[in-house]
Amino acid sequence: MSENPVVPPMPEAPFYRVGHSTAPMAFWTLGGLAILALFYGIFYDPLYIARWCGYVLAGLALEALYMLLSTGRLRLRSGSSAITAAILVMSIPASMPAKPILFALILSIGLARMPIANSALHFNAALIGRLFLMLAYSEQIVMWKLPGMDLDAVTTATPIELYHAEDFTYALRDLLMGRIGGSWEGLYDMVPGGPGEAFIPVILLVGLLLYWRGLVAWRTGVAFVVAFAASCTVMHEPVLFNVFSGSVIFAAVFIAGDPKSTPISKGGQLAGGAIAGVVNALVRTHTYYSEGIVFSFLLLCLITPTLDRVAFSIRSWWLRRQRLKYT
Repeated sequence: MSENPVVPPMPEAPFYRVGHSTAPMAFWTLGGLAILALFYGIFYDPLYIARWCGYVLAGLALEALYMLLSTGRLRLRSGSSAITAAILVMSIPASMPAKPILFALILSIGLARMPIANSALHFNAALIGRLFLMLAYSEQIVMWKLPGMDLDAVTTATPIELYHAEDFTYALRDLLMGRIGGSWEGLYDMVPGGPGEAFIPVILLVGLLLYWRGLVAWRTGVAFVVAFAASCTVMHEPVLFNVFSGSVIFAAVFIAGDPKSTPISKGGQLAGGAIAGVVNALVRTHTYYSEGIVFSFLLLCLITPTLDRVAFSIRSWWLRRQRLKYT
């Protein structure tokens, strides 16, 4: 009697490395964001950790409330609203008042994330909240300052805002190490931007960890950074300074790597990342805004279904051509 053949295990999708449930996926991503929040708290504002945790819990509470109102059961759908809250509060001034942040969380989670969970078109909920703050609280969203800082004599500025206003490039080494401080010409006190903008090496290490765990896609982020750098070169802008200042690297990991609001096809990821990179460079260079992450990636969210449809159509055409070639 012959023995049963040994069937090799099927290869798993990358995100199955953390299990089939979405909860471990959210846990790993939230853990990476917590590391960045911890670094910011240690070097700049010890109380930021407590505030960050409070907003993350608020995001979970809003998700549970939405599920209670929509299903009658007090539970979490996936816990992903915690990630939305974490990304949002890491992209705005750490000293921003709580009320507008809570309004932004209600909008991004209650209206942008939860209702469209099963739709074909997904907008990144954290970017929706950030856009709301830019429109409704335009003054507070640019009030970059550290706790206890006196603003009577000087104005504060982040490195990217100072370059946007005065064409002054901050030292690259200090940008990479997250050591942002001092003053410029007695007119500006230098401060870091959002907590997600500082400590570039830490962001990259966290991104590698999440990629190793299969939680982020690399093509969109890499195409975004490459296209952004190439656009800066064409427009005669300082490339390394622009890449390592602002939210470019943070967005490449935590926004471009989002599998729901960015393309799933390989060609779509490369094309979408390139489009976002060019748009971000154009917004930085030719508009009032010193950063264009919100506009470039919301545009990418909008065209993601089209990019995937085109990529899959091209792939299907190529496979049919190859099949006919060998028949």
